[in-house]
Amino acid sequence: MINYLRNRMVKQEVVYLSSGEGVDSAIAKGLNEAGFELYHTRGIRETLHAFGNGHKNAAILVAELQAGALPLLTLLKEQGSALPTILLFDRDGRNIHAPIQALQLGVREYLLASDAPVQREIRTRVLAENATRKMYVPESTPATVEPEPEPMAEATDTNKPLNFAWDSVAHIIHVGNDFVRLSPIEGRMFNMLVINHRVAVSMKDLIAKALLKPNMSTDQGIKLLRPHVVRLRNKLDSYPALAHRIVNMRGNGYMFV
Repeated sequence: MINYLRNRMVKQEVVYLSSGEGVDSAIAKGLNEAGFELYHTRGIRETLHAFGNGHKNAAILVAELQAGALPLLTLLKEQGSALPTILLFDRDGRNIHAPIQALQLGVREYLLASDAPVQREIRTRVLAENATRKMYVPESTPATVEPEPEPMAEATDTNKPLNFAWDSVAHIIHVGNDFVRLSPIEGRMFNMLVINHRVAVSMKDLIAKALLKPNMSTDQGIKLLRPHVVRLRNKLDSYPALAHRIVNMRGNGYMFV
């Protein structure tokens, strides 16, 4: 599908606002693999100028938190600009409020420098290819609208109330006035368990979709998966609403109860 679209379209652009460290190579590779051409900016003013002039139709905006991504998005919204698909890159990861602010400003993907390069590349490429699908549809195929992801899915329906909110975009669990931030692997795992509430998620699915290793053997995958399960449980166990809810279903995987 994507190859077909690439053959029919002019190469699309992405505006990338970076800090002094320059463009992240993994993100740049993901964009290139998806057929996008990168236009590099180094400040808020230059980026605003780009969206007001030669690059106003750019399909994606990549903005680094340390380069002023949040003020930039605020300014674009205040100007009434139609925002493109947004990817925010955080080189530091210590500002715990940034993911929440980013979500409120319409950020579709939030990447950390601590994420493995292959994860940054894959998540960037998927984001870019989804943006491409929305813009180009084969003439013989009726246009379809992909549903927007629900970033704040309220967990419900169990004997023990799930009184928390799950932000699957920023990988944050909101529990009362507090929140738990998960790593990308923990976030993907938790999302799979929550949306399959009270249904076992197989090791094979977790290896393929949480670890992003669909071709790995089950034995190898389990060895890699278990430390992430332990860390996830340790994070959840600090909160009564989340403690002891990930259950090992012998021979079947894990279940959120």
